[in-house]
Amino acid sequence: MSIIIGALDRHRLLNVITGGVPALDWPSWRPHSKLIHFKASFHAASIDEYPEQLIFPTSAIFSLSSTSSTGGLAEASSIGKEGYVGVWLLSSPPSFPLAFILQRPGFGILVDAAFIRRQLIASSDTRQMLLKHAAASVRYAHQTCLCYRYHTLEQQVTKIILMTLLRTGQLDIEFTHQEIATILGVRREGISTALEHLQRLGLIDKRRGLIRVLQKNALEAQACECYALLRNDLGYNQLTYRTQGRSL
Repeated sequence: MSIIIGALDRHRLLNVITGGVPALDWPSWRPHSKLIHFKASFHAASIDEYPEQLIFPTSAIFSLSSTSSTGGLAEASSIGKEGYVGVWLLSSPPSFPLAFILQRPGFGILVDAAFIRRQLIASSDTRQMLLKHAAASVRYAHQTCLCYRYHTLEQQVTKIILMTLLRTGQLDIEFTHQEIATILGVRREGISTALEHLQRLGLIDKRRGLIRVLQKNALEAQACECYALLRNDLGYNQLTYRTQGRSL
């Protein structure tokens, strides 16, 4: 049991919100929290799979999407260690279908929604952290709508790659063409064309299921303004990027 608690305590520091809980208050969170390893990459889950639990990612990344009646997806926002999945549990449930995709396998902390709702009332600090991320999620969704309408598919692909780098600190990311197409709700062929162009420019090296960023600064110059806006809004600072365990 002490090992499980120790792992939970270490991981909670990796998420901005759970890491912001004062050390004296964290013991009250432990009975309502559970560390989970999310394994099935690109498993599309309905919000009904976690009806009363919020997910605070520590190394996993989730893509939140709206769903069509035919099962199609289109990303509204993505969530990593800067936030949580389940903002709808702080209020009334949405009247339209939502789903989230495990974009990158990793760990996250499940926290009982009933406890979080009590914390909204009892702790002004927790309330501010939760509401800050909720507001950032709304801005993310608004920016995504603009990006879909006005920016090229190649720019959207570039943004997804760079946002993944921000959250992982890794220049090697596991992505197939179909996985990116699923996130954006487009055909796989368009993703292949975009990635091939970025490779011809010498910005990335793509192999089966893997994209390696070769020139991060030049890739950032190819991105639309959405990337810089989201990066700053989510509070990510300059990171040390790594490839195969070595800093670049």
